[in-house]
Order: sequence, then C-alpha cells, then structure tokens
Amino acid sequence: MQKRIILSTTILLILPYANAVEINKDFSATIGIKAVSEYRRSGLDVSDGKPAIQTTTSIKHNKSNISLNFQTSNYDVGTEAKSELAYTLGYFKVFGEKAYIYTSIGQTHYPKQSESNMIEYVFNGNYKGFTLDIVKDWSTADKGTNPIYRYVGYIQYFPQDISLWARIGYNDLDTNLYSSDGSTRQTFFARNVELKKKWKKADIDFTLTYVDTDFSENECIYYMGYVEKCEPRFIFGVKKEF
Repeated sequence: MQKRIILSTTILLILPYANAVEINKDFSATIGIKAVSEYRRSGLDVSDGKPAIQTTTSIKHNKSNISLNFQTSNYDVGTEAKSELAYTLGYFKVFGEKAYIYTSIGQTHYPKQSESNMIEYVFNGNYKGFTLDIVKDWSTADKGTNPIYRYVGYIQYFPQDISLWARIGYNDLDTNLYSSDGSTRQTFFARNVELKKKWKKADIDFTLTYVDTDFSENECIYYMGYVEKCEPRFIFGVKKEF
C-alpha cells in the first residue's frame, strides 16, 4: 500500500516570522528546530507513536522575498525510510499589516524508499487571522498517487503571547479507503486545534495540539496498518528559532 502524506505545513508557516540572521545586505538565514511528542500529519501518525525532531534551514533573498529551504524530520510508517527530507523554493509576500501569502514548490525525499518521493506545491494564506492551506503532491513513481490537502482555519491572539489556531481539512488521498461494509471513499476530514505560548525571554514556542480525523477503524487499518495511528491525540511541541 502506498502512503502519500504531506510534509508538515507548520514548519513552512514559521519561516516568514523567524528571527533571521543577516548574511549580507542581500541575504539572511533562519534556522529552526522543533521537538514534538509525536509526528502527526493530517491527523495521521507518521513517527510510530514516538517523539520527533524537526529542523528547518532557510536562506532568503531580502529584496525578492524568495527563499531556499531545507526541512528534515525523523519518520516511521513501518518501511525502510526512517527520515524525511524536503528541498523547496519559496516566496513570501505581505499585503499591508493584515494579510500575507507564502507559496513553495520542491521535492520531498525518503531515503531507502524512493517510490514514496514526491514533488510538492504548498500555498499558505492569512487574512485577518483567517487561514487557507493547500498542498498538492505529485508522486515521482510510475503508479504513485497524487493527493491534495485543503485546510481552512482561524488564529485568535490573546494577551501574554498566547494564541489559539483551529483548522479543519478536506483531503483527497487519490487512493481508496475501505470501510467494514465494503464501501470506499478517497476523501477524509482532519481537524486540529493548537494552543501556543511564546516564552519571549528565550524566544521559545510551546504548543499543545489536539488532532483527529474521521477515519473509521477499518479504513485506518487498511491505509496505515494500525488503528492507533488515526486515533485522536494531544501533541506537545517545543520550537526554537535562530
């Protein structure tokens, strides 16, 4: 069974607001590192229930807002691939003080599991706290799948550097999910609610995220192998940017 799940857009979303280090007048660099109690993408466990370390390196051209990005994470869905690498070219644009877009295209690579490699296009938008995320994947394998992931959400900011971000996604896996009654579908819903607190003194973000999907037990076993990989979870994360 082939599995095509998106690279976390959360990592991409932090790039525009990270504390960049100036290389020269034309270029700046950002390095981010995040630890999570479990790696979930679109509500599905892709770290076999184990903690994950995720890193992001970005070099941005200051005048054009074009960036070259490299992301890594440990990864485990029961295959030989134990890490996930992504190389992307991105563009960030601000519209006044209340809106921005970020878009990128690149390749996600799985060492020792090249049949899962994919080309990925990402769009992130924010207007007055309302968010839109779209991710489209194209498999590099001859008979691979080409899923699309769509999320809408809203971010509410509170005093004391606290925020709450709720999202719901409608995703098309481009492959059948099988229910216990024999019916099939290719789409599913995923939801997440993230509570974030920034510790300004150390420039560290703490997050607590609730994730779930509408996968049935049979659908989850067919697609992911174990029902636990689709069950609701609270995920704790710590992120530091340099």
